[in-house]
Amino acid sequence: MNQKDGDDKSKMTLLQRKLDIMAGKIGNLGIACAVLTILASLIRILLESFGGLPCGCGNMFICKQPVEGTCVLYDFGDINSEVYPMLLDAVIIGITVVVVAIPEGLPLAVTIALAFSSKKMQKLENLVREIKSAETMGGATHICTDKTGTLTKNEMTVRAAMAIEKVIQVQGNEDVQQEAFVQESKRSFENLRIGTHTVWDILMEGVLWNSSAWFDLVNKNKENEEDPNIYTVKGNNTEQGIFNYLMSATDGDTCVHKKEELTEEKIQCIIPFTSKRKMGSIVVRVTDKIGTDKEIRIYTKGAPDFLLEKCSYSATADGTIKQMDAATTVPTDLSVDADGVTETQGVIDTYAGLYRRTIKKFASQAYRTIMVCYKDMSMREFTQLKHRYNQFATDEDRAKLEEGLIAVGIFGLQDPLRDTIQDSIQQCYTAGIQVIMCTGDNLDTAVAISKEAGIVQDEEISRNPYSCMTGKDFRNAVGGLVTIEHDGKEMKIVGDMDKFKEIKGQLKVLARSSPTDKLILVTGIQDSGGVVAVTGDGTNDAPALTKSDVGFSMGVSGTDVAKMVSDIVLLDDNFSSIIVALKYGRNVYDNVRKFI
Repeated sequence: MNQKDGDDKSKMTLLQRKLDIMAGKIGNLGIACAVLTILASLIRILLESFGGLPCGCGNMFICKQPVEGTCVLYDFGDINSEVYPMLLDAVIIGITVVVVAIPEGLPLAVTIALAFSSKKMQKLENLVREIKSAETMGGATHICTDKTGTLTKNEMTVRAAMAIEKVIQVQGNEDVQQEAFVQESKRSFENLRIGTHTVWDILMEGVLWNSSAWFDLVNKNKENEEDPNIYTVKGNNTEQGIFNYLMSATDGDTCVHKKEELTEEKIQCIIPFTSKRKMGSIVVRVTDKIGTDKEIRIYTKGAPDFLLEKCSYSATADGTIKQMDAATTVPTDLSVDADGVTETQGVIDTYAGLYRRTIKKFASQAYRTIMVCYKDMSMREFTQLKHRYNQFATDEDRAKLEEGLIAVGIFGLQDPLRDTIQDSIQQCYTAGIQVIMCTGDNLDTAVAISKEAGIVQDEEISRNPYSCMTGKDFRNAVGGLVTIEHDGKEMKIVGDMDKFKEIKGQLKVLARSSPTDKLILVTGIQDSGGVVAVTGDGTNDAPALTKSDVGFSMGVSGTDVAKMVSDIVLLDDNFSSIIVALKYGRNVYDNVRKFI
């Protein structure tokens, strides 16, 4: 069951609040008219009773139908006097005015309009779970949308890779160019070695072993046993993209066999990926290195800007391991400064600088970047760390293993925008709705994608300091959420509301955002008088979806928890389907206005 927090008044939709105000005004006007009607009747009766009128014909100044004798005075002392029926008629007329003034068919008209819109929306990929959300969307002022799968197609493809000072990218968009990139990168990384292992082997193990995605055999019931096995990848979409890249470079069976080499006996510890840490690790025992200082290997994979803080060393082209702050010559492909200007050849930078240049280069092309690192240690050292940090009982204890890592390479993955996104964003702006993209990608990637989608323009970025922010900067600027007591109940509000209002009008992109950042954004917009719609697909999006005026969950990639707390399910995961909800929401307003 969908539940929204707050008191009964806050649960009223925008249309309900407007109709409530209008009904109050109509009621007051009807009562005023009824009182005036009754007073006018009383005045007439009194004038006739005391001879103020020529006669009882109803004409105040001229008696058109004179009668014999003088005007008949009403006798208030006689219970059978005709004055009392006249007074009763005056009261009945007043009550009638009040009743007629109130449009008693309005609730039915609203219900019919909502039911009609909901039915139409379902045919257009909007499954309405909470019927009142169909009209709430018509009054939306802000849309806080995810990127992956909502603005984009959720089809991750590795389009660039960097390992040990070697950068390789796809030159074009054709399939043949993609295949050429895959084979060239595999060949190059196989020729690079770190000790006795090739870089290619390290990258394969670092991805296949340290991932939640898996291979699924498609042709299990093939008629000819000699036919090659066909695999599809299931699980996390980013990992799917790298898995498919590895399968293209080798074949499905090779990747499956490599993944199956990771047995339960080899796994010593797993540090899961979280949206807060932006990285995940696995600790394995290398069976052919037992008794050496390389018996335990740790593979870590995640966001490069977070992982660089954990890396103390980098693998180099000559197969050695050097400090991250050691100097090296910048490759030609990375000889571009922070302003995008090509530098002269022979530029010197640190290894950490090379990785930052790579991140910047890939992000400027709207690629999501994933870094692979590793670290070796002896079983004795691993045991000592385990004893020192509470037997690795918590993720925080296990995270101590992720220090002093060796950087190996970075993958750049492209997730193309959906074909209709630019038009949909423009329709939102035309309708007066501010679109804010909330994504876990780094700021450079988020800005590149938002510019491509039309969410933000270069002029806005240069003019407005708050147009593009990271979740951390946004959270610190507005003071996060603070708990206060209101009417005996605890509620959360934005710490610095004045600063929030200043940021809200400019904000278009929120990069490296967490579910908490999205909740802060929704809370602030509502407290400043806005009506906000939010998209979400994960369990950790539930607080923001619940808090929002209209919560959109993803029908394809969304979790059951997200769907349960949402108001509308986008059956095709497409941002453009939100425009349908917006159109029919405003259609409800038009229908009610016509009825009134």
